[in-house]
Amino acid sequence: MGGIKNTCLVAFAVVTLTAACTSEPEPTATPPGTSAAPAAAASAGRVGGADSACKLPLSFDLADKWKPKAIEDAESLGSLGNQGGFTAACEIDAKPAGHLGFLRIWTSTKTGSARAALDDFLAADRHITVPEHSEAQVASTTAAEVTYIRDNPNAEVKKRERLLSVPTPSGAVVLALGGFDDDEHTNMLPAYELAKKSLRIP
Repeated sequence: MGGIKNTCLVAFAVVTLTAACTSEPEPTATPPGTSAAPAAAASAGRVGGADSACKLPLSFDLADKWKPKAIEDAESLGSLGNQGGFTAACEIDAKPAGHLGFLRIWTSTKTGSARAALDDFLAADRHITVPEHSEAQVASTTAAEVTYIRDNPNAEVKKRERLLSVPTPSGAVVLALGGFDDDEHTNMLPAYELAKKSLRIP
């Protein structure tokens, strides 16, 4: 499947700027690893394999109507495509499922612990506040998970996000779930949890 063009990332930037015009209440901290998600998401295929839209060092189930696209030329996208030694590899759009947000997959050549790789990713983002860390057992390995509040003074908006760092033989992979606001983030959690519990490392 063809790679995502800069236009998709530009569209995301427009969504982010639009959020800046809306005053949101500060989120209430939630313990890591918990979710106030609605119902569990049903699987509608997998992504990550050689025959899927995004070839990745791992694979997982997709929620119904979520659309994956590979990100090409991420190196040329600056901070939109590169962060803390990770490169954006895949963007899974929730809009066809009725939600405003993405599940993004970042890859790296980082070996060692999942937490160390996650710390590198977080250190490159100065808008992360109130991080809450936990460990998760996925695909017979120990992954590192964090929930946090994105506080960007320039955007005048605070919203919850979460990351999952998974070690693989070729390097750590980060799954990043954001959303337009806290409500969208909560509504997209079932798709994230589905990916997490169905994750496999070849």
